[in-house]
Amino acid sequence: MKKIFSILGLAACFVSFNQLNAQSTMWIYNTDGTVTEKSTSEVDKITFSDQMNNMLLYKDDAATTFDVSKINYITFSTLNTEDENGIYIHFNGDTALVSTSIESESLTIEVDGADVTITSKMKVMDLNYYVYGSTTDGSLTIKNDKDFNLILNGVSLTSQTAVPVKSSKEVTCNIILSDGTYNEISDTENNAKKPVISTSWTTNISGNGTLVVNSNKKNGISSDADINITSGNITVNINGDAGKGIKADSTITISGGTITCNPNGNIILEEVGSGYDPSYCAGISSDQDIIVNGGTINMTVSEKAVAGRGIKSDGSITFNGGSVNISSNGGGDTYKDSTGTIDSYKSSCIKADGDIMFNSGTFNLIANGNAGKCATADGKIIFGNNETTLTSLVFNATTTGEHILESAAAGWWQDADYANPKAVKAMGNLYVNNGTISVTTKNDGGEGLESKDTLFINGGVIEINTYDDAINAKKHIQVNGGKTFARSTGNDGIDCNGTMEFNGGFTIAIGITAPEEGFDCDNNQFKITGGTLIGIGGSTSTPTAKVCTQNSLIYKSLTNGTALRIEDSDGNDLVTFQVPTISGQQGGGGWWKSQTATKGPGGGPGGGVQGGNGLTLLFSSADLVNGTYTIKQGGTITGSDEWNGYYTGASYSGGTSKSVTISSKVTTSSK
Repeated sequence: MKKIFSILGLAACFVSFNQLNAQSTMWIYNTDGTVTEKSTSEVDKITFSDQMNNMLLYKDDAATTFDVSKINYITFSTLNTEDENGIYIHFNGDTALVSTSIESESLTIEVDGADVTITSKMKVMDLNYYVYGSTTDGSLTIKNDKDFNLILNGVSLTSQTAVPVKSSKEVTCNIILSDGTYNEISDTENNAKKPVISTSWTTNISGNGTLVVNSNKKNGISSDADINITSGNITVNINGDAGKGIKADSTITISGGTITCNPNGNIILEEVGSGYDPSYCAGISSDQDIIVNGGTINMTVSEKAVAGRGIKSDGSITFNGGSVNISSNGGGDTYKDSTGTIDSYKSSCIKADGDIMFNSGTFNLIANGNAGKCATADGKIIFGNNETTLTSLVFNATTTGEHILESAAAGWWQDADYANPKAVKAMGNLYVNNGTISVTTKNDGGEGLESKDTLFINGGVIEINTYDDAINAKKHIQVNGGKTFARSTGNDGIDCNGTMEFNGGFTIAIGITAPEEGFDCDNNQFKITGGTLIGIGGSTSTPTAKVCTQNSLIYKSLTNGTALRIEDSDGNDLVTFQVPTISGQQGGGGWWKSQTATKGPGGGPGGGVQGGNGLTLLFSSADLVNGTYTIKQGGTITGSDEWNGYYTGASYSGGTSKSVTISSKVTTSSK
């Protein structure tokens, strides 16, 4: 029998309780199964008899004697065992001990090995359940008739087949992580697809301890109602196929703490109709809404978690603060849906079936899987609101995956269908009101900001470097403010299948050589009433003169990679810009693109103005009034105040000069 000698350090044969002042309770586990509790306030010191047969606990000069042969072991705890509403559950290997001072016929305690079931019908609010100790095959089920507190005070609990921790009544469960404690709760693959921690009603998690949940079959922490997290260091490892780390049937609200989720479960394809219905692994998942007010969320979706999600909501997701760091590495592929139609599944860092509001916070999102998304919503996506500042919202998104071929073209006149990697995609409107937004995509199909409806830029600082379109919308793009840099290395800088309107802000849009464009809105209305626009590409859409109130210059002889400057007749600098070296299809297009400018009604919306073997510049500014201007190229720019090639307060020397006269709302020069 292992005695207490090693614990108490018998070389000294004396323990001063000054060394244990951080503990409040001494638990003496006897060989007959009983437990003796002593408050450390009642003990000054521990000594042993000469033959080590007896242990003596002293308070002042009075001693209590214990037969060492009848002691199994001793533990020390911060538990306050004098809590009159306290129920203490201690797991010890293949057994469990439950202790309480409550005497009531309405309180039932059942212990079967290390499986504990406690039922309270006492109608007492805020009963405290203290849990600690260790077992590799045990469980705790609480059937409380009123809201209660589940206080994890240093417990290591694994259940081989059952739900490790369960609250089965529709009452609030407050999970409190005792300060400084480490708690680990796990299931095994033999769990019948049940959660590790399962609650039937609102679940609140707080405290300054650590909780690690290992889910090996299905979900980690799961509630049939709301989950609210205010503090704590929480890690959930999700190894079960299609498992969810933190799952609520209602709303999840995170206001503090550090939450780490590691989805590592594979996809499940369930046969439905003529195909399949896929289910995915996810870190945080809600059947309704998710609200993040603060705290830190860290996630790594593994490659094994095919099509896995970081944060997933069947409703909307609102971020009002905090730090969110998600790396999604799950791959994607094609499958047949229930109707037999080819579809694809793909991974995403943040996915909402409703809207996503990035009001405030710091976001670092990386989607490495094929056709992966950083943030995607079936509704609208909003960055910032009128109450936030530029420094309160920082959003960084990167995709590195390839596209997925969903169906090949049947003939030369058709396009193949792909599922593409997207940094930010909204099926509804997309709004940028403020914030600092940085977006990068690496491969074909990778777009930056995309709306399948209308895209508004009202403020903020935006920097986008993509392979495919940097900014894209299906119906309308409207820029009212902000500072935007949008560059594509494989397509258009800013592309709209519908109309475009610029009323303010500062916008740089760079595409590749012809037939691609800096600004592209096909043959649709292109309205400019304010702001500064610098567009560079093989061609450009032409502003619609009859609706424009601000002059624009289209210059078709821009040299690739040159240092550019435009000055007025007094030598004042309108624009100084280092044109990047742009690759692509030099000299304009194929059979599908016109080689000549086309004008729409009223002076020409959107037709492609080609730049020959050079590039085409579109420049518009309130300072571009009627008069004569000098365009300089090939010189040297000297200055340090630079933003993505645009210089302010810089000097320019050398190069060649050409003059152009502005006399209408849209002036085109090919000199």
